[in-house]
Amino acid sequence: MLILDAEHSQTNPQRINANHLVTYRIPDWSPSGGQLVLGPSIVDLVTQEACLLPESGFHFVGSGEVAGRLRNPVRLAFYDSGCRSTRNWDLGPPDDWRIDDAWPTHGILIGRLFLGTGRLFDSLMNPQTEQATARFDVPWNAAGPYRIDGKITDGGASLCGVRGPEGRRVVFCRQMDSGRDIAYKKNFYDVDVQPARNSKRVVLSESARKFDWGDFHWNPDGVKNRTVWDFGRDEVLVSWQPKVQDLNETPLPNGRARPQPYAFAISPSGEYLVEGGADRLTLYRIIP
Repeated sequence: MLILDAEHSQTNPQRINANHLVTYRIPDWSPSGGQLVLGPSIVDLVTQEACLLPESGFHFVGSGEVAGRLRNPVRLAFYDSGCRSTRNWDLGPPDDWRIDDAWPTHGILIGRLFLGTGRLFDSLMNPQTEQATARFDVPWNAAGPYRIDGKITDGGASLCGVRGPEGRRVVFCRQMDSGRDIAYKKNFYDVDVQPARNSKRVVLSESARKFDWGDFHWNPDGVKNRTVWDFGRDEVLVSWQPKVQDLNETPLPNGRARPQPYAFAISPSGEYLVEGGADRLTLYRIIP
């Protein structure tokens, strides 16, 4: 794993052996930047030592605390930075909630589904008081399952996510305090959202699709294009088709390497974008 300063990218990049921490999840940084959650581990970037959590999918919710959903039994579990259990929350039946996002200064975003009524909503939970500070309803549509996948952005003032049935996904952004939608983009077959934490910029990764004649159904087929969207101005700043690399870790049924788009990340300020694959890492500055 390579860690670098975006403004001085050629100066003393830090390299960490992460072969024993293999994961396809985006690392979750601590508020100080001195630790990160990588797969099922918390890694100290100074000592390069790591401790092991019970599962992957944990997020920092404080300067020295992480939280994640455990499966057996199902609960929201909290651990300190040394991977020691500190407390647990019971959030109800096991099949109707998940962690969509978390941010140490703003709380844990919990996605819920009421199985009896089919209603969906996101709740922003304060990890200290164990109370909901905001709730966002999503209307149910019998045409197909909805996604929420909310992400905290804009310095904690906004929430961006994806909703709607497959084939008619909608990217939406809404104010945290009022719950009012302030921007949206329609007509995606499928799409993922990666926000810049302290900016109104988000990266939209739109899926291509391929028709399966056996199941007579459209299926996602890689990434069609990526777009940096400023939802505050409803303006597309840049759009590109990502390069592709072959990965042998998840081969195709015929044994051939599976093509995957280059990995990427956007900086918290929304000013920088990094893309990497095939032994090359490229840093871009987004202008304007």
